[in-house]
Amino acid sequence: MVDWEEIRELFPALNEFIYLNTASNGLLSKKAIDTGVKFLSVRKYGSMRWIEWYKTIDEELRNRIARLLNCDPSEVGFVPNTSTGINMIAHSIRWEKGMNIVTTDMEFPTNLYPWQVVARRYGLEIRYAQNINGIISMEEFETKVDDNTQAIIVSWVEFANGFTNDLKALSRLARKYGAYMIVDGIQGVGSIPLNLGEVEIDILICGMQKWLLGTGGGFIYINSKILDDLEVSFAGWLGDERPFDFSFRTFKPAKAAKRFELGTPSFFDLHIANTSLELILEIGIDNIHTRNRRLIKELREKLLEFKSIRICTPMDSPSSIFLIKIANHKRALEELRKQRIIVSHRAGGLRISPHFYNNYDDIDALVTILEGSS
Repeated sequence: MVDWEEIRELFPALNEFIYLNTASNGLLSKKAIDTGVKFLSVRKYGSMRWIEWYKTIDEELRNRIARLLNCDPSEVGFVPNTSTGINMIAHSIRWEKGMNIVTTDMEFPTNLYPWQVVARRYGLEIRYAQNINGIISMEEFETKVDDNTQAIIVSWVEFANGFTNDLKALSRLARKYGAYMIVDGIQGVGSIPLNLGEVEIDILICGMQKWLLGTGGGFIYINSKILDDLEVSFAGWLGDERPFDFSFRTFKPAKAAKRFELGTPSFFDLHIANTSLELILEIGIDNIHTRNRRLIKELREKLLEFKSIRICTPMDSPSSIFLIKIANHKRALEELRKQRIIVSHRAGGLRISPHFYNNYDDIDALVTILEGSS
């Protein structure tokens, strides 16, 4: 059994406020903070520990991400953030005029603008699967995909209301038409289990500052089956097969996803991510998901009592994002902040996003304020 209150004590910020906003940024544990302080205490001396820092992320962090997602470490590469990773992939696919991209009308700009740019550059059509009341059906996707579809591109979890796309079904659809399945994973990885040995997607891009409880940095997963389909459009010395050979020579991409790595990474961010991944793996992603679902269930049941509050997150969503619409949501948001309860304003409502470090008292405090504001 996991002692959730003991784990909660690892997050000092919770002594100052009630934080229900992990979909924006996750909290830092004491262990992560200690890692950051320790790193800076050594970094002040310059590059004396560079090789050690690199080995930590190259071996420990890469392997931890692979364990979390059940993939091979060679399929994991590091990028500065989600936006950079998506742009690199968007410009690495071999496009031809007349191809189309299928995505949704619910995407965060990070997973929208890069595809619009390549569509203009290469003469591609973008088709948007339309949501109905915050839900996108598989039938809607099926009407958009055809033999000219080069990529189906979705967020695993949609940022505003927590709708969770069915990656397994979408992957089957992509395979049927020979399209790539590309996923922005930032609102799901670290909160929901994902077994890439069972769900065959091609590419996943993910920042580590939200549910993975980092300060920044990100990674890309590239299915080894399609690695050589992609052109390396942005080259750096760490992406070469011999990164520490600085002689004047021809670039030869590494035979792994690390071919997309560029120059010196943000060791500070990635060392903190490594510590946070260690904690997540120690707790267990299945335990984390169960805990988060119980918190969401408690919130949903309590809010169903109020006719003035409309729940906008699908009942069957496995995510930890919960959107509600309430009259005078701006006043409610202001009152929550006065009471030191942190949530976000999204899609004309309040987005609530608890993680495993929250507890039922946090939910009760939120509901009490919402009741008074509704």
